[in-house]
Amino acid sequence: MAFAAGADVVASTLAGHTTAAPLSNGPDLTLVASLASEGVLVAAEGRINSPLDAVAAMQAGALFVVVGRAITDPVGISLDFSRALASTDVQRDKRIGTNKSTLRERDQN
Repeated sequence: MAFAAGADVVASTLAGHTTAAPLSNGPDLTLVASLASEGVLVAAEGRINSPLDAVAAMQAGALFVVVGRAITDPVGISLDFSRALASTDVQRDKRIGTNKSTLRERDQN
């Protein structure tokens, strides 16, 4: 409707924040592709969380992408890293918290 009413570009900012579609973890690429296929100039905005999301949005037909929190929110970025690392089965180094002399002695044996 916005494009038909004369908008130069339509952004996907509110995708998933209305009753029209559920909220997704990433950008609404289905919406971007649908609008682009109708000749609408689309700004992919919202939940562009990685360079891969940006590439996928461009491949879906976006004219450009708007990246926000993924590069401007250090707390959010830190939490994303923390959550990702906490969800892994990586073994923590048992040496953390020991003094250097104890490490040298262990490494020499």
